[in-house]
Amino acid sequence: RSKDQTLEIIKNNPYLSMEKIGIGFKIADKFGKEINIEKNDPRRIQAAFFFIIEENRNYGNTYIEKNDCIEKIYELTEKEILKNEILDQLLILQKENKIIIIFHEKENLIFLFHDLYCEQYIKAFLKKNSEKKSSIIFENLKIIENLNLEETQREAMINCLKNKMFLI
Repeated sequence: RSKDQTLEIIKNNPYLSMEKIGIGFKIADKFGKEINIEKNDPRRIQAAFFFIIEENRNYGNTYIEKNDCIEKIYELTEKEILKNEILDQLLILQKENKIIIIFHEKENLIFLFHDLYCEQYIKAFLKKNSEKKSSIIFENLKIIENLNLEETQREAMINCLKNKMFLI
C-alpha cells in the first residue's frame, strides 16, 4: 500500500484504517477527532465494538457478554457515547449479519457471525468423530504398536485414540 493510499484511508475513515493498516482504536480515534468525526458516529462505535471483540479473542474467547461489551465500549470511548447509542449500533450489526446475539444461561452472548459458524462446525465435527465405532480405534492401535516410536510418543498416540480426539 502506498503512502498516498494510506493517507486517503485515514482521511476518509480513520476507523477503517484499523483493519486496513493495522492501527489500534485509540490511534484511529485520535485521527477521527482531528477530522471532526462526531463522538457518536456509527463508524466510531462499530470500530470500538470490533476492537473490543478482537481484544477478547486474544484471550481465547469467541464471544462476549452483551452488557460487558457495552460497558467496555463505553470505557474505551471515554464515556462520550450514550449506552443506548452503543446498543443501537449492536442491533444494526446484528441486522447486517455481522454479529449474532444468543441468549444462553441468563446472558446475551455476542458472537461474530464467522466465529459462531466455526464453533458450531467444530462441535459437529467432534461429535461425529467421537461416535465412530471402537473397532476403528483398535485397528489404529495395532498400527501404532508397529510404528517405531519412543514410549512417550506411543503413549500419547494411544491416549489420543482412546479419548477419540486430540488437538495439536
